[in-house]
Amino acid sequence: EPTTPCEDGHEAQKEGVHRSWVSAKLEPLVRAASSGLVGKASRKSIAVGVGAALFNGLWGGANLVPSHFSPYKGVHFQISFGVGALIANVVVLVLYALVLRCWWGRPMPSFHLRTMAVPGFVSGMLWCAGNFCALYAVSTIGQGIGYSLVQCNGIVSGLWGILYYGELRGRPIALWCVACMFCCMGVLGLAAERAA
Repeated sequence: EPTTPCEDGHEAQKEGVHRSWVSAKLEPLVRAASSGLVGKASRKSIAVGVGAALFNGLWGGANLVPSHFSPYKGVHFQISFGVGALIANVVVLVLYALVLRCWWGRPMPSFHLRTMAVPGFVSGMLWCAGNFCALYAVSTIGQGIGYSLVQCNGIVSGLWGILYYGELRGRPIALWCVACMFCCMGVLGLAAERAA
């Protein structure tokens, strides 16, 4: 019987393992992929994950474009942005519950509020603070340069994944470093363009 992220987290704490539930679940998949042993279900999971990442890139990269059609720019846009995010989260949760019940015939999983309240609150606060700064960056140096610079957050996320969670080892780290080098070159190029 499959375990929940909460249960896995408790097991990880008991064993003294300092890595996330996602890391623990992905590690066997990464090992299997590198060995050429990925089954049909695993390939489907990877395809869904890549599709979700592409969707996030398309929508996330455009989420501040509507601010250019508002008479108020930058941090003044934060309140309406937050209201929109609240409505979107409620709609997504309702749709997810409907799909679970009507399509897959399963109940909505527990929110595990006692376990996830503090981590979820801290994550939300970090995201909100970063988004506040992103709004300011876009309003002062523009969408093309400002939001592109904001996307360097991928480097920070990658460092967490490598150094703390141990999600990459060996050759993938080298490839990640090459990608970061190109990202940093892009940042420097954008900064030079802005200065010019």
